[in-house]
Amino acid sequence: MSGYETKDGRLDLTKFELALQELEDGTLDPVERDDLMALIARSPAAQRTYLSHFEISSMLQAEAATHAEQGDLPKIARFDPPSRLFRRSLLAAAAVLVLAAAVAALIRVARPQIPELVLAAAPDTRWSVTGKSRDAEDQMTSVREGSTLRVTSGTLELRLESGARMVVQGPAHVSFPKLEGPVLKSGWLWIDSAGSGEKFELTTPDLRVRNLGTRFGVRVPAEGPAEVHLIQGKLEVSSESAPGRVLELVPEESGLAIHPHGEPTPVTLARDPFPEIAGLLAAPASYPNTVRGQNPVSYWRLDDAPGSPLQNEVTGEAAGRTRPGVSIDAGPRAEDEFAGFGTSNQAARLDGKTADSGLSLGAAPPRHQGVLFHDAFDGEGPLHQRTPQVTRDEIRWVSAHHFRANGWISSGTASATLPFQPVDGVVYTLDGSFRGISSPFGDSPWVALGFASGQSTGTRRGDRFVAGTVTGRAWMLFRGTGPELENTTLDVGSSNQNPWENWSRGVGGDIDMRIVLDTTRGYGNWTATWFARRPGTGPFLKVGSTRTLPNEAIRSVGIAVSGSKIQARITNFALRADAEVEHQASGVRADGPARLNQSAGTVSCWVRREPGSGPRTVLWSAGRDAADDSIHLRLESNERIGFFMENGRYDVLLTSEETLDEDSWHHLVASWSSSTVDLFLDGRRVAWLREPLGLAPDILPDFRVGGGQSLSGTQPFAGHIDEVAVWNRSLTPVEVEQQFRSARGE
Repeated sequence: MSGYETKDGRLDLTKFELALQELEDGTLDPVERDDLMALIARSPAAQRTYLSHFEISSMLQAEAATHAEQGDLPKIARFDPPSRLFRRSLLAAAAVLVLAAAVAALIRVARPQIPELVLAAAPDTRWSVTGKSRDAEDQMTSVREGSTLRVTSGTLELRLESGARMVVQGPAHVSFPKLEGPVLKSGWLWIDSAGSGEKFELTTPDLRVRNLGTRFGVRVPAEGPAEVHLIQGKLEVSSESAPGRVLELVPEESGLAIHPHGEPTPVTLARDPFPEIAGLLAAPASYPNTVRGQNPVSYWRLDDAPGSPLQNEVTGEAAGRTRPGVSIDAGPRAEDEFAGFGTSNQAARLDGKTADSGLSLGAAPPRHQGVLFHDAFDGEGPLHQRTPQVTRDEIRWVSAHHFRANGWISSGTASATLPFQPVDGVVYTLDGSFRGISSPFGDSPWVALGFASGQSTGTRRGDRFVAGTVTGRAWMLFRGTGPELENTTLDVGSSNQNPWENWSRGVGGDIDMRIVLDTTRGYGNWTATWFARRPGTGPFLKVGSTRTLPNEAIRSVGIAVSGSKIQARITNFALRADAEVEHQASGVRADGPARLNQSAGTVSCWVRREPGSGPRTVLWSAGRDAADDSIHLRLESNERIGFFMENGRYDVLLTSEETLDEDSWHHLVASWSSSTVDLFLDGRRVAWLREPLGLAPDILPDFRVGGGQSLSGTQPFAGHIDEVAVWNRSLTPVEVEQQFRSARGE
């Protein structure tokens, strides 16, 4: 910062004007003159002020010269001109020559008629402005109105004269027909105008986003709808395809994917880049800074901070932890010819001796304890797509037409569910209150409450808790007034059913049902306990013994109905989460969530294999739960690298020709999208696939490193793993190359 700028980096006009006057007089100190010229050379605001100052001066001097040539000097009557104006009037000819030389020699630019942005880049960033490539040395490049900016890798900050800021995270493509009206064609663009009051109107191929004094980000992915992530302030969002529909957004705990036709969908709120942008721009080039500049959704350094879990750089509460067999050891360092890491960089060492050794980087528990869902059923019309009064992330009911928003349940075979996935370390309590359950004598219909495997809006026999898409995992049913059959508690579909214990109050009428799902013992040891009561008769009675669930693949909570002539009404539905008060991790742990997307994503890590070859080992795997390995990276028995992914059409398996040398550090990256799969080793693409894939847009919350116990013919990984990072998009070859080059210190 020069002596002519304020603390916040703005031009101090008073000091600057005085300095220009001294420059004109020839009395400015040479050192101050150099400082002034350096400021003019890099600041569009200083250039405009400089030229405006001397334009007025030159005009006055030229006018005086014209009168002098005509022998008719201007007369001054009853006016005492200030010395500055007097000098401008009498020294015109000489001053014009001096000023013209100064302008040509010192700033060497034409008067900037077009407004500009000042640009600063993080190390190792690659970008171009209107087709001209730039590199890390072009730190003060300006972007004018009318420019097109492309970022192939890294992070850029753009500043307006008003103090408003923008951050572009590559790969991205953005044009600036107006500086306050950027057009984002792909990638991330963040805007912070909270301190300036600047009004922006950002457009994408389908959205128009308006703000005033707001901090927000917009992402245009390669596939799917654009996303809006609001940090503070307010936004107005409209769609080009439906301009009359305007969304007014306020900060929430999630971002929104804005579909051109349809309701917005909550997505994980992205990390705000502005708090750390100054450090990212100022820091020297290194592997961690390169990864941060590529905006991962999760990043585990796996350094052991004293007295704390393994260091991570993700947001949200933690649930991931290690099992026995994990320790801390040296990671890739300068002595390994990787100067892009710190001299004390550390990694996780997995001994590979036990089947469950490894890092669990899985899903995080709910952000809020207490009530996650609550519905009193006081609405109108169908229940489908209705939002409960209390809901996590604005989710909606997925319901067949048999269920109404006022609680009425009609005859049929159907379900109504809310999407939900439990995590370890929490006690969940699911409550449902049903009234007036009746059925003809001799019939055996029922209503049910429970945790299920999926969702459906159909009316087929499989579209309820008994089987099919909405198979129950922990549920209980209550029968109407007519049957001789008993009420039952169940786990996993129609098997393992038990009559309600300690219960003699029959069937039909009114009932409150409750299921307690306890996940505090970890996956594979979840338990369910069943309770019920007649309204007004006192506390809940335990009607089903606590049982370990044989299958924890839970994706929803909800209600179901079965019967051709049943009548019932639900008056209350609620799910509560209570985290374990104290949960001490054994050994070390790593924090989640992973946020890995099945339809498009990338996982990068550093690996050092223990000497000695053996059976196939799994380096990392991801799935919907601990028993699901729908995506994983592995070492084959011949030491080649293999990548497996379940596909909607057929499974994908890539295998490299290159092998992973033992006892040496290697950089491994797997990246995929709807039509591409790439496998990289040490910055080079070693296997790939190019064809349309049938990938589902599902989040895979369970992410494990060094496992393999659930895959046949595999053993746990023995070796070191470091710098695990996850993206919810595919990385480009340029970005992967930048990672490896920065690790080498190149």
